[in-house]
Amino acid sequence: MTQTGETASRPFIPVADGGGRVDSETGALREVIVHRPGGEIARLTPINADSLLFDDALNIPRAQAEHDAFTAILRSEGVIV
Repeated sequence: MTQTGETASRPFIPVADGGGRVDSETGALREVIVHRPGGEIARLTPINADSLLFDDALNIPRAQAEHDAFTAILRSEGVIV
C-alpha cells in the first residue's frame, strides 16, 4: 500500500467520490458510513421486537447518545464519518 492508500491493483477512491471497498479486515479504518438511530426505532415495541430480531425495544435518546459517542471516537482517530 502506498502513502496515498493505493494498492498495486486499484487506487483508493473515497466513498464521497463514488468509491468504497474493503481491502483488509485488520487494516486502518479510513471512512465509515453510519446511521444515527431515529424515528425508525420508535416503531420498535416490546411486542414486535422479537420478530424484528431485537431483544427488546430501545431507548432512543440513549441509542443516539451512544451513537454520538462512538462517532466522536472515530473522528478523534481521524476516520471520515
